[in-house]
Amino acid sequence: MRALVGASMLLLSAGAGWAQSVPEYPVERWCDQVARSVGSRSEVIYGSCIDQEQGAYDGLKGRWATIPAPARRWCDQVAKASGTGSYVILGSCIEQETAAGEQNQRRQFRR
Repeated sequence: MRALVGASMLLLSAGAGWAQSVPEYPVERWCDQVARSVGSRSEVIYGSCIDQEQGAYDGLKGRWATIPAPARRWCDQVAKASGTGSYVILGSCIEQETAAGEQNQRRQFRR
């Protein structure tokens, strides 16, 4: 019984640790895919994509633990819907979810 409790606690702490870290996406693969979206690879688009992804990642990294867990989970799924994941999409989703949550607290259906 103690082993079962210990294993459960270990799993819970491992899950909590993941929740505190920004998900890892293969940014280079994503940006290569974006840069090839209309045929041959555009170096301009690839470089711009890398820069945008880096900026979005850096912006999320410092505040990830303060973002509500449901928004983190939902937006991670949204960001990966394209296949590889994008920090730009993740950040935009989190901003929209956070704003909608604040607005929904004031919403009320009236009859």
